Amino acid sequence: MAKSHLSFKGSLIEAELVAAKFKEGGVDVEVTSRGDIQIILFQEPEDSPCRVQLQRAIEAQPDSDLESS
Repeated sequence: MAKSHLSFKGSLIEAELVAAKFKEGGVDVEVTSRGDIQIILFQEPEDSPCRVQLQRAIEAQPDSDLESS
């Protein structure tokens, strides 16, 4: 399962509220114990052709505000 995370500057409760908004919009997210928000990008096996192709496309993108993990 590939994840991307957002470093969230705020309390754990605030991170949970932000994550709830993502979930309302249909985005699969988790909040870590440190209050980071992890966005679940896809849940296919590591070596699936679709996942490999998508990972390459993500890596080819210029840096943005989201840090890939």
